Amino acid sequence: MIKKTNRLRASRHIKRAINKGLNWKGSLFSLKAYKKRQGDNFSRLAVVISAKSIKGAVERNRLRRRIKAAFRGGLKDLDGWDIVVFPARRAGEIEFKLIEEETEKCLQDLRSKSSEFTKRP
Repeated sequence: MIKKTNRLRASRHIKRAINKGLNWKGSLFSLKAYKKRQGDNFSRLAVVISAKSIKGAVERNRLRRRIKAAFRGGLKDLDGWDIVVFPARRAGEIEFKLIEEETEKCLQDLRSKSSEFTKRP
């Protein structure tokens, strides 16, 4: 479980990250990341999984917990980001180690603000 301060809960903050955030797309998930004000020194995470993509609630919740666990350590290193993760359909069938590797690639790109992050038109 991630800390309460690292949970992105308010729908207005999730919508802001989706509409104004930077894009990143990997093989297991895509995400939107929005840089908050300078004074905010903690990052927050939300995982959005459609019931159409993964039918069973148990499978959706398991995948949500696995993704949050993979991001848990990396959120400490980031400062001031709101992150919304959208897993791919096949992510529920993948080993946790591969989810962690994909997460680390994403966090490295986010830290360096590399060219893979593009502003949404």
